Order: sequence, then C-alpha cells, then structure tokens
Amino acid sequence: MRDDEMQSLLLNPDHQKQQLRNKRKAILQLKRICRPKMLEVDLVLNVSPGRLGLTVNSGVDIGLEIIGIQPACTFAHLVDIGDRIVIVGDKVVRAIEDLQINANRDRIFGIMKR
Repeated sequence: MRDDEMQSLLLNPDHQKQQLRNKRKAILQLKRICRPKMLEVDLVLNVSPGRLGLTVNSGVDIGLEIIGIQPACTFAHLVDIGDRIVIVGDKVVRAIEDLQINANRDRIFGIMKR
C-alpha cells in the first residue's frame, strides 16, 4: 500500500471508529483475564509491531521485569525500570518467548507498576 493510500485510510472516520472499537474490546478482554488470575494491571498499552525498545528480565514469578529502557522506545515516558509486563494480548507472560507471539500485529500489553 502506498503512503498516500495509507494516509487516506487512516483519515477515514470509519477506520478510526473501528480502531477504537478494537482497542476497547481488547481492554475489556484484558480486564476479564486479569480478574480471575488476581493480577492488578496499572497500565494498558496498545503496542504496534516492531521493536519495543525495552530490555527485560524473566527472573520474576509472573511477567517480565523491565531492566532497561532505550531512548527510542515510544512509551518510555509511561514505564519505569522495575515495572513488569504481565499480559500480552490474552496471555499471561511467563517467559521472554511470550513477547514473540503475534509480534507482527498490534497487541495490548498489561503493565504492573512497581
């Protein structure tokens, strides 16, 4: 798809409404997942495909602890070192490999603040 085609698609109100519906649906789904597992998610991020710009450590029981934030990280101002990524999409994160699931799609990340 050419840049001008992509731009016109993004400016289309129907496309924007669909994106909002998808985001709301994902957030509701995330809340349903967290409640039975007793996970308290403090921050919900809609993450586009590509590099995260985070360095993570799997040394905690649930989730991946953020141990480094690169300057190019898009959401660097929202997360801190010591926060944990506990949910990606509809899965509880237990290993670094869990971040690779559906990496080529938009995903919802659940972050637990320290």
